[in-house]
Amino acid sequence: MLAVVLIPHIKVTADGVVTRNVFHKIEMPWSAIKCVRASSRVEVVLLDGNVIQCWAVQTPNWQLMLNKPGRADVVASKIEAAAERSAPHSGGAPGAVRRTVNCAASWWTLGIGAVLLVLVLIP
Repeated sequence: MLAVVLIPHIKVTADGVVTRNVFHKIEMPWSAIKCVRASSRVEVVLLDGNVIQCWAVQTPNWQLMLNKPGRADVVASKIEAAAERSAPHSGGAPGAVRRTVNCAASWWTLGIGAVLLVLVLIP
């Protein structure tokens, strides 16, 4: 159960892209996405200018230093292809991006922080 809550992932649906990072989940409809790009991780650029970094897919530093394509490049191009197939950008208003807090991860973080604080304070 804990792994499902804490492990980041990206999901492409007919409606858009859903990314779950450790502390939050973001649902982005196709109409709100400007482009998807790869840097050290997959980044979804929204029409309002915000950039959502997806922690689930990262490129190793050695590939970045050698300027070689990594897993983030492959995933970004697949998401772009899905965007072109699923819903062409219309001239209408962009859909709402939904952000929710991952409560289980927040509680685990709070609990671990409390344990560490107790360990530091006890001589």
